Amino acid sequence: MSTPEEPTSEEWRGLYEVAVAFRDIAPWRWMTDSDIFGVRDPDGKEIGYCCVLGMAGEVFGMVLYRGIRGLMGYWDTVQGEIQSPMDFLLSQDCMRVTFEDRSELDRRDLAVIKRLGLKFRGRGQWPQFRSFLPGYAPWYLTGPEARFLTAALEQAAVVAERFREDPEVLSPPEEGKFLVRIPVHRKGRVYWRNRWQEPGPEEFKTFQVEFPVIEELQVASGKAWEIGYFFMSTPVREERGSRPFYPCVFLCVDRDSGFILGVRITEYGRMVQEGISWFAEM
Repeated sequence: MSTPEEPTSEEWRGLYEVAVAFRDIAPWRWMTDSDIFGVRDPDGKEIGYCCVLGMAGEVFGMVLYRGIRGLMGYWDTVQGEIQSPMDFLLSQDCMRVTFEDRSELDRRDLAVIKRLGLKFRGRGQWPQFRSFLPGYAPWYLTGPEARFLTAALEQAAVVAERFREDPEVLSPPEEGKFLVRIPVHRKGRVYWRNRWQEPGPEEFKTFQVEFPVIEELQVASGKAWEIGYFFMSTPVREERGSRPFYPCVFLCVDRDSGFILGVRITEYGRMVQEGISWFAEM
């Protein structure tokens, strides 16, 4: 039985249907991974940026980058800013569908396919869906992610066919703007229209450390402490079935003696706030 966060069987079926249609169109025959366009989530205001994979003949599918944060991860990748596998995992904020051999799918993938009564045959024909969040292991889609990716694949097929007829459809009228497919809800139906727009500004989370905590710090005169952090390469999870994450380890070391004064382990999404609060409370 599905939990509230998992896609329902109906949502899975809809996603597989549009994924197979996208695979059969094979837009990577005429589109490259630099032909980027956007799709707004029909259930919200978030814009995902679509990137077709396959022109290089290695990985076939599509990536849907979430908002400006996801788009920045894409730019870092294509500009060679990613120096290690961990850099990649810390930069990716997206959903992805790829078409794989059966051997590349795991039990959970195959169980969904079996439950839906779907059949695939041949190499590179099996859809696989994954969610990427910075600092977390690639994981299975949630219900909202499945619905967003379904809409994005539908609109990607529309854009791809128009691009095949006229590659200028993705040429922006002004530098920095992207074609975005916008849903219009009217009388219980969803219609789509084009809009040229720049990616929105990146959102930053804010937090505060209570001043009494800072004022009570006992600072030894003449002492120097050094703070640093690193990510462990093996993911862990807080409870069974939860999404694994790559632990962020903070260390506080006395510069002169090398003595480790404190250690704090947290996850990517809480690292800044917890790191500062931990140091203030030492």
